[in-house]
Amino acid sequence: MNGINKDPFACKLACHLVKAQFGDICETTCCCLLDRGMLSAFDLVRSTGFKPSQLHSALLVLIQHNFVNCYLETEEANPRRPPVSQTLYEADLPAILQNLRKPSLLVHIRDESSGPAVAGEEADQGLSAGEVNEALMKMLLEQGRLNLDQVIAAAAQNLEQPVDEARELLQRHFLGLVQKRYIERAPGCHEPPPVPFQHRKGNRKTAPKPGTAEEARHQAQQAKALARAEYEKERFKLPSSLMQAAREDGAGPEPPKKKRRMGGSTATGPVKEEDATEKVVLWRVNRDEFNKRLRHAACIDMVQQKNGPDAAAILRAMLHATQSYETESKAPQSKSVSQDEVISFVRELEAIDPDYHPPDSVPDVLRELSDDALQPVSYTGEGPGGSTYCVNMAAIIRHKRLLVRLCCNFNHPTQHTALQWQLSQTGCCLRWHLW
Repeated sequence: MNGINKDPFACKLACHLVKAQFGDICETTCCCLLDRGMLSAFDLVRSTGFKPSQLHSALLVLIQHNFVNCYLETEEANPRRPPVSQTLYEADLPAILQNLRKPSLLVHIRDESSGPAVAGEEADQGLSAGEVNEALMKMLLEQGRLNLDQVIAAAAQNLEQPVDEARELLQRHFLGLVQKRYIERAPGCHEPPPVPFQHRKGNRKTAPKPGTAEEARHQAQQAKALARAEYEKERFKLPSSLMQAAREDGAGPEPPKKKRRMGGSTATGPVKEEDATEKVVLWRVNRDEFNKRLRHAACIDMVQQKNGPDAAAILRAMLHATQSYETESKAPQSKSVSQDEVISFVRELEAIDPDYHPPDSVPDVLRELSDDALQPVSYTGEGPGGSTYCVNMAAIIRHKRLLVRLCCNFNHPTQHTALQWQLSQTGCCLRWHLW
């Protein structure tokens, strides 16, 4: 995204955060990237006036803490010269601003994992699952990209436990965080830059003519999209050593066996050289998953305040049922779920959470939510499992923002009256809002 399309106040705050954490050189580098967008190292040296060694150190620090993304851009070849590649750097504004939410992220991961110890090892060492997960996430949030050994060593030191004794425990919890998509592989520096958004005049798409320059550009875009898709496949893939430890503990699935091929040495196929010499994998916090979970919590809290605890319990079950199908952190709606599936997930949550108290009649609550003026839940049709519904997360968040603005502008009569009229359109009165 170009720097002119970003909020200037957000960019200014991001620069202050970088300066407070890393100093003036990193601040100037980050501000230059925020103002001008993607730049190469040569353009950065020319824009900032720093020595190449100083700029190199600043970029390493910013990339280590996920404040800057790097891409490999390859220019198209022509008859006069071979293809030329250069590395481009781009500041990640949301990642920088999310530093302000570190305490809330740690509280969320601790509360989600709180409860009785799931294994005897935690009880023997006097640790709960929430404390272990919080220590793992804290190290990744503070130190940025780390490999598995570095994460385990830092978390063991934070928990004041010997590394050798706590390794198996930390590996098991690290595996659970990756499976829940709270931790992901850090992207490499060889991926192509993202394609900028383009407004099209019409929805009609025509294939480019063969042998033209347009067809060559189309094929180059497809190759870049394929390279980006490769990272999505490897994003939550665990190393073979960790998968082997998980299968020995019974926590991981068995790999599918392959047929013996000509020249193969084992029943599962020939051993790859990459698996034999396992490369170092760097891990980082998946901020999109945290944003999605905190967004769900805000929706549940909003519905509980407006519609009561029974409606909030049903909404929690629906979001729990569809959270694995969400591909975007700001999806406007959830996937449609049938009435029978909602009932089954209500029973599942009731079995694992003693504080979860669902209503007696799930269909009645679903109909009340779909008939509400706010429409937190929409009726989408009929299916094999009965009526199907989806959660209108965008409508709930928009209503919550109106309430926040109403609190901020309570002393301004003109803005207060306009916001009160918008709330009245969704069936919300001012007296209900002033809790």
